[in-house]
Amino acid sequence: MFRIAPADASADAVERIASRRNMLLQGGDVVVCREKTPRLRPTQDAPIWRYRVYVHPDRHEGRIFTGFEPAATESEQLATRLKARAMYVEDGVPVMLADYRREQH
Repeated sequence: MFRIAPADASADAVERIASRRNMLLQGGDVVVCREKTPRLRPTQDAPIWRYRVYVHPDRHEGRIFTGFEPAATESEQLATRLKARAMYVEDGVPVMLADYRREQH
């Protein structure tokens, strides 16, 4: 196994960065978003974050999970059924996890 020096792979790096910047949510995307857990009395062992899975744009219709892995699994299963993209949004930046849309011919 060998590594490619960044100078030799600069076009690939630029393409990956550009595609992340230009990624936008579309209607029907299945989204996992990280949000702060609301608390009345915070404790040391209570989770700070929770993960909501929803079909864009219906953010308030989604399910909530305490961990990323179960949320990502749910998003991929739902995206597979709906033939949609599975997306992760953190700090307002969407990143595609998987694309289950049917290919256009």
